[in-house]
Amino acid sequence: MEVSSPDRVRVYVGREDQARGWAHSIRVNDGDQEIGVMNADEYLCWERTPGRALLTFVYEGPHIDGVGLEGVFSLDGEAGHAYYLGVHLQRKADDPELRTRASRPEIVVVDPARGREIVKSLKPVPVRD
Repeated sequence: MEVSSPDRVRVYVGREDQARGWAHSIRVNDGDQEIGVMNADEYLCWERTPGRALLTFVYEGPHIDGVGLEGVFSLDGEAGHAYYLGVHLQRKADDPELRTRASRPEIVVVDPARGREIVKSLKPVPVRD
C-alpha cells in the first residue's frame, strides 16, 4: 500500500537532473504549509487530507529581472491514492538572450508505475514539520 491510511492522500514530487551550470532549488508548498526544498535528483513525499489542494513550486535561484518564479498545480486528491508529480525548470527559448535563463517551474503528472521507478533513483528530502 502506498498510503499509510485509506483516508489519506500521498504526494510524491520528484526532480531529476538539472542542466549543467544551474545552481538552484525549488521550494514546495501545500497551501500555506512549506513542505521542503528540493535540488536536482531529489524528491519530497508527504501525506495530506483528501480534496483539492493548491501546490506551489518556487524557484530559489538568482532572481531573474528581480522577480521570483513560481509554478502552481491544483491537485484533487482522492483518499487512498498516491500522486506522482515531476517538476522541471525550462529554459526560455523565445528570446535568444534569455535561453540560459529559467522560466517558471513546470509541473507534470507522472504515471504511478513510472513515478515509482523514478523515485527509486532519487534521494529523499526530509519534509518540514
